[in-house]
Amino acid sequence: MTGPAYVEHAVIVPGHVAVIYRKVLDSPKVRAVLDRLADPDEMAVREAMRRAARAYGQARFAAEAADSRDGASWPHDPIGTSEAAELLGLTRRRVQQLAAGGLGHRDATGRWCLDRDEIERMTRRAA
Repeated sequence: MTGPAYVEHAVIVPGHVAVIYRKVLDSPKVRAVLDRLADPDEMAVREAMRRAARAYGQARFAAEAADSRDGASWPHDPIGTSEAAELLGLTRRRVQQLAAGGLGHRDATGRWCLDRDEIERMTRRAA
């Protein structure tokens, strides 16, 4: 993308920027402020950023898996350690330990990524 694009009531952002914005918008302090506003338009933007970031991550994982020399399988629907911790009721640090123990993969930026389906299976087994 060469410059900012503006469409009435819409914004187009590159995938990697959606990932950055999603991280900022989902940070606990920012989320607390935005949740108090309870603005439906803002909530829709946050959800759109999550979807865009997820789509970008899936596309990157697919490309990395295709380029992988060892043929490791990548998560179909990757999630980060914060989201996995929330789903499992664990701390983010504990999920990082589980990921390092073989539950996850590191993406190109070094972040841990876990398979949403596997995490959801774990939550059902624990229930």
